[in-house]
Amino acid sequence: MSQTIPIWKPEEYQYPSAGGFLPTLTPYLWDDDEVRPAVIVVPGGAYCFVSSSEGQIVAETFRKMGYQAFVLVYTTNPAFRTPLRWQPLNDLARAVRIVREHAQEWHVDPHKVAACGFSAGGHLVGSLAVYFDRPEILPSDTPCRLDAAILSYPVLTFGEYTHRDTRHALIGEPYSEEDAETMSLEKQVTEKTSPCFLWHTRNDESVPVQNSLFFEKELLEHGVNHAMYIFPRGRHGLSLSNEDWAQETLEEQETEVQYFLEVERALQEGTFATLVPQITVPEDAKYDAIREAWREQRKLDISTRTSDQWISLWPELANGFLHDVFKI
Repeated sequence: MSQTIPIWKPEEYQYPSAGGFLPTLTPYLWDDDEVRPAVIVVPGGAYCFVSSSEGQIVAETFRKMGYQAFVLVYTTNPAFRTPLRWQPLNDLARAVRIVREHAQEWHVDPHKVAACGFSAGGHLVGSLAVYFDRPEILPSDTPCRLDAAILSYPVLTFGEYTHRDTRHALIGEPYSEEDAETMSLEKQVTEKTSPCFLWHTRNDESVPVQNSLFFEKELLEHGVNHAMYIFPRGRHGLSLSNEDWAQETLEEQETEVQYFLEVERALQEGTFATLVPQITVPEDAKYDAIREAWREQRKLDISTRTSDQWISLWPELANGFLHDVFKI
């Protein structure tokens, strides 16, 4: 594994509410000279935080399947301060370009670069799949179009079946209908959209399966290479849905950095009560107590997880799709 690297220089980074945070990319590379396809893992978290359970363990899974893998920690909006708009998409576009620019050093085939996004991270990956040539993406000589996209229980519509916190963090509240239309990705599919693999569970209560169904309908109508799997059961946020995920450790991960920078700033400003309530603590709690409450909440979450042998097949199904797209 290489060291985590910032993807922007401080003077390049534009998001006004970052609070000292810089987005990062962490490589999980093979220790040999074989040139391999790449998968950039983009965890979810409602654009309010970046979920640790959808980061490193997913990257390690793709690495074991023969990919050079990476985890992107992108810009989020924990306290709904400033709508993110195009910043996360620029983060992902920059990450794709970095992977291609370091293709020789990292033994990556620059023509076989995929991204795998979960929930709001699925919205981010889906956004690049349809919007790789938008003028809002900062210009570069290196292309940022994905060669394939994996969308795991993704937020894809900002209409009736959306996830409200995801929409709020990205385009604000109240929001304009124009912004909602722009970020409803099922309305942006064209023949140029990247090949897509989607999976969802039928009874997902947080991000309804209609998000994937609407998007798949447009992929079909526009002749975009794709595959979709709808599992008949399973809650939201299943990640790998295997024993590794069900028994995840509580080690500190880079995905938590931005959230706790926001916690620290909110405490200093006396605005902690406005922070997205990922954890429940008294308003006068100190920073260390909040971190401990976060850890206890994660312990509780892990204790309720159960693996599902059927759903845990999705990485192999996605691997088969990538092999087909990449002609491996």
